[in-house]
Amino acid sequence: MRQLYEQTAPDATKKRFYARCPICGKRRGAFEPSLLLESAAGLKALESGLAGGVRQAAYDKSRLKAASRLARFFNRCRRCGLWVCDDCFDIESGGCCLKCRATQALNPKNENDN
Repeated sequence: MRQLYEQTAPDATKKRFYARCPICGKRRGAFEPSLLLESAAGLKALESGLAGGVRQAAYDKSRLKAASRLARFFNRCRRCGLWVCDDCFDIESGGCCLKCRATQALNPKNENDN
């Protein structure tokens, strides 16, 4: 879940958090707007962790809540741990992202080799 939390970022224009698929770049927004995302200067301080105090704690809590809501729209690759969108996830290859599936296709493991 930490990886998805790190993929979650604020959108200052829509005043909500979103996550982006690291493979295709598709964005998905958390549907709960955050009142903390009001000004660009304040947002930069919050993103960098320099706002401090109650505002910073509220921002971190909102971001975590958004990441948990976004988790239902993303799938965690069992090999590399990336959270990717449905289009970039292959359940048939053992729950891998497309990058890991491609790597697996290039370097197939032969179970008879010891």
